[in-house]
Amino acid sequence: MEKNLVIDGKNYRYHRQEKKITELDIIAFLSVQELYPKMYLSPRFPHEERIALGSILSLEHLPSSFEGDEDVRLYGGQAFSEDLKDSNVWEDFPRSRYFLPKYEIVQTHSETILISHSINESKINPCKDLIWDTPSDLTLELRVEHSENFPELESWVPLIEKTLSEIEQGSMEKVVLARMTTLKTNSPIHSYAILAFLKEKKLNTTVFSLEFAQGSVFLGSSPEKLYSRVESLLLTEALAGTFPRGISKMQDIELESCLQKSPKDLNEVCFVGAFLKELLSPLSSSLKEDAEFSILQTPKVQHLYKKFSCELKKPLSDRDLLEALHPTPAVGGTPRDKALSYIKENEPFDRGWYAGPIGWISPVKSDIVVAIRSAFIKEDTIHLFAGAGIVKGSIPLKEWEELDNKTAQFTELLYAKR
Repeated sequence: MEKNLVIDGKNYRYHRQEKKITELDIIAFLSVQELYPKMYLSPRFPHEERIALGSILSLEHLPSSFEGDEDVRLYGGQAFSEDLKDSNVWEDFPRSRYFLPKYEIVQTHSETILISHSINESKINPCKDLIWDTPSDLTLELRVEHSENFPELESWVPLIEKTLSEIEQGSMEKVVLARMTTLKTNSPIHSYAILAFLKEKKLNTTVFSLEFAQGSVFLGSSPEKLYSRVESLLLTEALAGTFPRGISKMQDIELESCLQKSPKDLNEVCFVGAFLKELLSPLSSSLKEDAEFSILQTPKVQHLYKKFSCELKKPLSDRDLLEALHPTPAVGGTPRDKALSYIKENEPFDRGWYAGPIGWISPVKSDIVVAIRSAFIKEDTIHLFAGAGIVKGSIPLKEWEELDNKTAQFTELLYAKR
């Protein structure tokens, strides 16, 4: 059936075809496809895996207006910032890109659906460029030969001390500073084996990957939602403050209790909550929030967490919402502009898509996460990213340990004996 699709005032004749197929090992299937871009998403809940393959329409930015079939999704995301630093790490990635895929596959507990899309064409010929022979097993056979941090510990400690001095003087209340850890291995890294591992270990996270050109893959397992939307209902959350998970159930409970009572960590997450309330209150007719901060546990760390929901007074595009919400103090700081300037001046690497927004939008719904707990892989090199919120009471060495805990989901796999 032909329908009309209107994006930023431009009309497209849109066709869609759905077909039930047999259940797939969807990550193994994705690993052999030769259509680009290719994207994988498995949300925190419900149980679902979703891939987008190829592009029949590509946009450099989120559209200001998007009208049409409620099931038409644009996939993609963008860098943390438009500012470029002198770096070749992200040379294969645009700063921002959203695309209407040629194919989608959506797999749930009950069914697997192949969706084919076309625009301005009379018919769809699905499946002709999909590869159905998939590997039976995704394995990782490698050895880490070199490791380097940006910054290294000897630079991190004075940077945090300087930052605490700035906070004490009142120029900022919070700033999130990040580290990039670069590991070089003895052979090319199988990105989709790492993705499969993240999916297997997933707990309260959205697992994602995005590959624009062969061999350069951005992936991760993020606990942080930027927002989701169903028509005028907006859902978002404050997530910040971090303690490690325990090695036993009893220790886990003790650490959870310590996190809930930690003044420093409560301070961190309260900045995020205050930002959301101040931003959303004038935009909404009713703003609701959880009464207390709860705990969100992931495989290696746990966070303070509070959900917010509101009914928007008037329609806002996803572009408007993203520009308003990103970056929150959970990945930037407060005041926002001062924190972002400080990050730009003091972080010795380009964040690229780390901590940027990633996900999908449709005319009726959207789901955007913050791309933390992430890594960028190219050939035999993997760059791991992690950040720490610096506030009054931060201790440089403890913040360094927090970075290690946040990258542990990758390092334990990469350094594992084989």
